[in-house]
Amino acid sequence: MIDPHSIIATIIINLPKDKQEELQDQINIIYKKYSKFRLSGSIDGIYKNIPHITIARIEDAQKNLKEIDEVMQNASKCNNFEINIKKLKLLQNESSSHIVFEIEKSKEILELHNKIYSPLQYLISEDWKKFGGENYLPHLTVISGLPQEKANEILKEVKLKPFNFTANIISIKIMELGEKATIYKTYTLKS
Repeated sequence: MIDPHSIIATIIINLPKDKQEELQDQINIIYKKYSKFRLSGSIDGIYKNIPHITIARIEDAQKNLKEIDEVMQNASKCNNFEINIKKLKLLQNESSSHIVFEIEKSKEILELHNKIYSPLQYLISEDWKKFGGENYLPHLTVISGLPQEKANEILKEVKLKPFNFTANIISIKIMELGEKATIYKTYTLKS
């Protein structure tokens, strides 16, 4: 049996399949070249995630999947909406830097975040609570856990183009520590 403490559920907005595959290929190249500089996470040059926009992250998720599913079913009643993925930028915390695509903070993305984050807030670790609610900053991570100087250098080298798409699928993404991420369940937003 899988240790439930090793399972992380991330509630995500899925990219369209063609954009996901294109971005996955580009991120794979970035990881092969730069993951060795990461301060945390995998440094083996293999991107184990799925390109996505995070709505909420829940650790110790296995025992709460039924409740997460109920919240997701309710959230899927939201209408689909346009997402404007703007420019690459640096996000920094106390220990490391992250290269991300900035995403326009629309009222629709905030509504979806609140419909999911608010009822699940008690399941979210203290470390991740600082990124939710009023502090929610929608973004799409390209590579994380870098020293600031190296992140600035990489940001100048990486040439990824902004894009837009209609958000119509949200998912529960499961990631067992050290393993490749998988989609556990998807939900379609109203059109």
